[in-house]
Amino acid sequence: DFGAGDACCLAAAALYSAFTVRLGTYAARLNAAELSAAKALAMTALCVAWWGLERVCLGADAAGSAPASVSILWSSASAAGGLGGASAVAVWGAVAYSALAPGALANVLQTRGQSAVPAAEAQLIFATTPVFNAAVAAAALGETATTNTLVGGAVILAASLAPFLADPDEDE
Repeated sequence: DFGAGDACCLAAAALYSAFTVRLGTYAARLNAAELSAAKALAMTALCVAWWGLERVCLGADAAGSAPASVSILWSSASAAGGLGGASAVAVWGAVAYSALAPGALANVLQTRGQSAVPAAEAQLIFATTPVFNAAVAAAALGETATTNTLVGGAVILAASLAPFLADPDEDE
């Protein structure tokens, strides 16, 4: 069934594609680190605004409890709902990793890459993301790849590699 989560993921993919196209326009003319920093600052401001809006609009539910919030990261272990010990360290580690690797580093690498690679070519490369996701899930989480996953990954890789392996003279 196609639900709200699917719709959000589809919208995010479309928006990210638009970002990739626009990034190709600016990446060749601007410093990659500065452009990435500007994006990060804008995203931070928008995320804080979104968070504030949700806190105001959603408030507390009928039972009197507020929606889950990252504020639990700053709560003590003894406080109701607070994270402590290994849980807090693990969550802060995940937050730090996501800010550094898929956040800042990936953004700078993408910006530098797109200063030399056209947006359409970059999208073909990004189409391999599900293959990397499956590989990381298998390695880090011990997930087993199904036949459908392996076949789908092979199709994605073949479709992404085909334009790079094709004879460039065929297009003329």
